[in-house]
Amino acid sequence: MSLTYFTPGDTLWFCGRGFASRAIGLWTTSLKQKWNGQLISHGSFIAPHRGKIKNFESTTFNDLACDEARRKVLGVQVNDPHKRVLTYTGRVYLSRPRNALKAEQVEALSNSARAFLGTPYDMPGALRAGTRWIKRFFDADPSALFCDEFMAFALMDCGKIPEGSFNPSAVTPAWLARWLVHNAVYQPLVRLK
Repeated sequence: MSLTYFTPGDTLWFCGRGFASRAIGLWTTSLKQKWNGQLISHGSFIAPHRGKIKNFESTTFNDLACDEARRKVLGVQVNDPHKRVLTYTGRVYLSRPRNALKAEQVEALSNSARAFLGTPYDMPGALRAGTRWIKRFFDADPSALFCDEFMAFALMDCGKIPEGSFNPSAVTPAWLARWLVHNAVYQPLVRLK
């Protein structure tokens, strides 16, 4: 982990040991992901913020203070990626873009991430996204965001995911990780921890 460097657009995928994380991972991962030990329950992405490479995520399960708010945040937050990985209880995987982001994409990703800072966590949306069919009846809504919904909106804003590819409010972390790799947007996941 000490030799890992992060670049803009990298994604981190978390497989927690807690009950909620296990339930999400067991319910939403594919058989292949389960076989590979990738019970993904959370995701985040890397982007520049105030001249440093930072981790952006939307969660209620991070005890670290948000670097921007200087306190624990329930929703979209920014923090040091190394500290986040080291303090996480569970496995963490890294997936990099197949093609590095262009300068304008990095700027767009960073701007999108900053614009969403402080947005509250979308618990009802996260629960809906985990259903098989209810989620189909809800439109994309960025007023509150769960982890992969935030990731999808930001990656669409910077052009890494083509606009309209799917409804960001109807995906799970495991589904988004599969989609990004299957569609050759991102490289296969590599375990960091």
